[in-house]
Parts: sequence; structure tokens; C-alpha cells
Amino acid sequence: MRLDPLNKGVLEGIWIVTLTAGFLFALLTVAPHPSPELLRDIASLGGALVLAYVVEMTWLVQVKKRDEKFVGLATALGVAGLAGTFLMLLLAAHRQAGHGNVLDTIGFSWALASLILLGLIVTIHPLLVYRLSGNDSEEVDQPS
Repeated sequence: MRLDPLNKGVLEGIWIVTLTAGFLFALLTVAPHPSPELLRDIASLGGALVLAYVVEMTWLVQVKKRDEKFVGLATALGVAGLAGTFLMLLLAAHRQAGHGNVLDTIGFSWALASLILLGLIVTIHPLLVYRLSGNDSEEVDQPS
């Protein structure tokens, strides 16, 4: 089965979040469980990142609309970030109720990975705009 570029980008985005979550899971297994307050604070940060992402990607996708793979990747990271924000809130309620097990660590790893990657794409937005607008030509102004 052959995937079109848009779906290929979506799958790459999901794969990137999953790999990052696996790495974080390996690191977080030795850490204590996060407090519900920390999880809520991270969810608040995630909400702000999702808003910034929507504003930035609305413009960027108009510039890069012919690159379907990029649109798919950006969409997957945005949806993962939104899901990660909700997952943080669910984990906070779960921890508040006094529950905690390895599934919490898996969920926390995935949610944290999705928000880290969303933050990364928001942070590198100026570079993406510069590169995608065609301003990175090899021409250099020479002094007269």
C-alpha cells in the first residue's frame, strides 16, 4: 500500500512523538511520579502552546500548502500537542485521586513528548518562515 505525502507526514509525526515518548519513558521510570499541580501547570503551558501553534501554522501552511508531507507532519504534531494537554489534565485528576502506576508514567511520557515537540515547532517558527519564504538565497550583498 502506497501512502500519499499528507498521510506519510502524519505517520512521521506520530512516529516522532512515539520515539520521543519512549526515550522519556526510559528516563522517567527512575523519577518519582509528578504531582497533580505540576501536571496542571504543564497542561496550562500546553494550552498556550496549542494557541501559538494554531496562529503560526495558519500562516505557514498557506505559504507551504504545496508541501503535503510538511502539512501532515505539522498537523500530527498539533493534534498530539492538543491530546497531550488533555492527557496532562486527566493524569492530574488520576494522581489527585491517589492512583499511580506504570501506565501513568507511559501517559506522562507521551504527553510530555507531544508538548516538547509542539513547543519546538513553535520556537523554530521564525526559522521556518525564513526558509520557506525563499529568503535564504545564496546571494550576498557586496559592499560598493
